[in-house]
Amino acid sequence: MVRNIYDIRRRGVIGFLLLSVVVVSVFLFYSDSLVKDLSQQERERMQIWADATRELVNPVNPDSQSGSNVDFLLSIIERNRTIPVLLTDETGEIIMQRNFSLPEPPDSLSLSLSDVNRSFLDKKLDELRNSPT
Repeated sequence: MVRNIYDIRRRGVIGFLLLSVVVVSVFLFYSDSLVKDLSQQERERMQIWADATRELVNPVNPDSQSGSNVDFLLSIIERNRTIPVLLTDETGEIIMQRNFSLPEPPDSLSLSLSDVNRSFLDKKLDELRNSPT
């Protein structure tokens, strides 16, 4: 029995399409689970960092062991290379920033911020204050 070459080709195309759908489905499933795992890990790291910062900023109670943890808390904050941080004083003035992409490169010789960078960070601070927790 002689087969028509077009029938063979049509079955090959259908087989290729089905295989492609399976491969794409497996890839999407795997990448979705990977993104969920990474998201959960980052959420946990952020919570640890936020707790460490909160503990460090709170006044030290002489009855607690908080004073002995300062070095540990500072090491957690120093290792932060991804989470944007704005440290303010009681009046809301920005004391320090970290991990923000500033519009102008910071001057390494000066600790003060340029007017453009200060304006940018003030806007970010207002966004953070107005965002739901």
